Amino acid sequence: MLSFGRDAQTNQSTSDKIPMTRIKTNISLNIFPKVDGSKIWIIDSGLEIRNNCQKGQFTNSEKTSLGNELECTFLQVRNLFGRVSEDSDDTLWKEIYFVPNHTVEWLPKNCVCYTLVKTRSLTNLSNTVSQIISLPDVDPSNGIFRLSFIQHSSPKGDYYSLKFDWRERQNKAEDVQLINIYDFMDTEPKLTNRLSLELIDLDTLSMEEQSLIIQEAKSRRFQEKIEA
Repeated sequence: MLSFGRDAQTNQSTSDKIPMTRIKTNISLNIFPKVDGSKIWIIDSGLEIRNNCQKGQFTNSEKTSLGNELECTFLQVRNLFGRVSEDSDDTLWKEIYFVPNHTVEWLPKNCVCYTLVKTRSLTNLSNTVSQIISLPDVDPSNGIFRLSFIQHSSPKGDYYSLKFDWRERQNKAEDVQLINIYDFMDTEPKLTNRLSLELIDLDTLSMEEQSLIIQEAKSRRFQEKIEA
């Protein structure tokens, strides 16, 4: 039987004695799914990208700065409501699933990602989309969104919000990616994640139900401030 550790007589690791010729590099343990990088792909619920409005940077879940500009194609946008942590307030959110443009170097190519935006960033997105859909024969989802950060000042200090610009596709690589996105969405992927599961999906509710939920949250927040 092969055991790993250290040989009592030679103090040499027994794993060091295994001839390298016995290790076959073509063996796969099949722990993780294989992906075709030329197609649109997703792992679990997608790659979480956060918007750090204190630094004006996109970050990962470990708060590592990745970049401050991003071009991408939107796959899905949902309206949500609630709080993502115990010390945060109930608020309106937009959940955006997207695929980064091929020019983005700090994200995996063709990987499905998601992010949440709120407050001023949410308003900026709504304003941009309103301008686009007012144009004849233009579908915002077929173009490229460019996300960047705008600095603002307040009595509490400087902060950033997301700016959303939009353009039409400009080259063959972007056209091919759009075709791949169509193929991916035809598979009807379930685009949801742990953050959105903790929030209320407003798109499934009537306007009356939405208003009731928001009013209840305001009353709860008021009561919490009184008791604090």
